[in-house]
Amino acid sequence: MPIHVLSSQPIDQRYDGSGLLSEYQNWADDGLRALEKEIDVSIKKCSGEIYYAAMGASAAPGEVLSDYLKNEGVRVNVISSHVLPENVTPADALMAVSLSGGTEETLSVVEKAISQRIPVIGLSAGGKLKELCISKGLPHIQLERNLTSRSSFPLILGGACRVISCLLDNEKAVENATASWKNLKALSQSLLDDSQESGPAMFARWLFNAPHIEIYYSPFAPCIGRRMKNMLSENAKTRSSSSDILEVQHDGITAWEGDFGTKLVLARSPYDDVFVSRRFTAVSDVVRSLGFEVKELPTAQAGFDYFIDSFFYIDLASIYLALLKRVDPAVTRSQRLVRARLDNAPA
Repeated sequence: MPIHVLSSQPIDQRYDGSGLLSEYQNWADDGLRALEKEIDVSIKKCSGEIYYAAMGASAAPGEVLSDYLKNEGVRVNVISSHVLPENVTPADALMAVSLSGGTEETLSVVEKAISQRIPVIGLSAGGKLKELCISKGLPHIQLERNLTSRSSFPLILGGACRVISCLLDNEKAVENATASWKNLKALSQSLLDDSQESGPAMFARWLFNAPHIEIYYSPFAPCIGRRMKNMLSENAKTRSSSSDILEVQHDGITAWEGDFGTKLVLARSPYDDVFVSRRFTAVSDVVRSLGFEVKELPTAQAGFDYFIDSFFYIDLASIYLALLKRVDPAVTRSQRLVRARLDNAPA
């Protein structure tokens, strides 16, 4: 179907059976409320490194913190596995995050950390993780939750920022995230408007008839490329893949000469240096010369604004794309079946 046919087609929200889109009307308020919630447990300053153990959408806030804080000179190591890295020591701190509290991989990491006397802080809405923390006398942060772990991003990020501030013994992460959520609140209604020319809905219309969507992301913000790939898969049920722009010239660019119909999304970051920027421009020019369509994700100013605004835009675009395709952006049947087989609740 030609792109111009969809340029003004209204988005039929009847296919959003669970009301997922409506949760994004309150995203900024969710983020602010989570940041305002005081921690009522004692968390000591970390003298070593900070680790963030989580899977799936529960890992996304840790990935944002890792990408953002490295530009502030702070290292946050994300563990998306059941294996505790060998180099973790009792001088370090482990944040264990599972919205459901039942993620087996994260619980496995926690149990290994406890056995090695590594400080653990649990964050969940309940479940086995909360029970384990209480039984072992470990700090536990109670999280609120929305319909899905994906849409609960602001709630998880708020709790994680609070813990990070305790571990670093400063409020900078909380203060900066608060300012960014306030900025998004002022912008959110225009982004939710499905008639905006530069908004997520129009971006979804551009993506509509692509048999495959390729995302090339900045090495300074891999969480953006990962979020878009995951949301296109989970919300829009659309085939997509992502690559670091630095790897593309050595690998992925060769596929473009035969993969007709694929659309390319470029996810630059405000942290890109000249080296990275040149590669984005070169790849964009070459792919366009081969007859493929290319668009760039909007890029906000550096800081939390860039990450929070990008996640909001990406999530909305993927939900709008689902509705244009007349599919429900809720969790798929296959996801539920796999989780039931593993007896593992959504992370």
